[in-house]
Amino acid sequence: MSESVGLNGTSKERRREQLAEFLRTRRERFSPADVGLPIGERRRTPGLRREEVALLANVGVSWYTSLEQGRNVKPSAQVLEGIAETLGLSPEERRHLFTLADQKPPQDLIAPAETASAVTV
Repeated sequence: MSESVGLNGTSKERRREQLAEFLRTRRERFSPADVGLPIGERRRTPGLRREEVALLANVGVSWYTSLEQGRNVKPSAQVLEGIAETLGLSPEERRHLFTLADQKPPQDLIAPAETASAVTV
């Protein structure tokens, strides 16, 4: 039996594992204070909690948890954008997030940026 392959040429199971790891490592870069949340009680893991990322990204906690646990879910572009913004992802990281989620990146991440404006005479 052949393994299902995603847009980036890797198996979908492996892609989900990579997405989970990517989200986990990006979440760990922030402290609650970095995003305006109270530090509160003792934390068992570094960075933000899954629930905090979900809240800030306006995504359901179970949805975000499923993504970070590598479950077979298909997030929308809107969900991915909310997570990317919350985690402060660079354009390269955003592109990578969409690729790992087996989604085409938004056009602004595909098209080359125009650095000069055209002048019509």
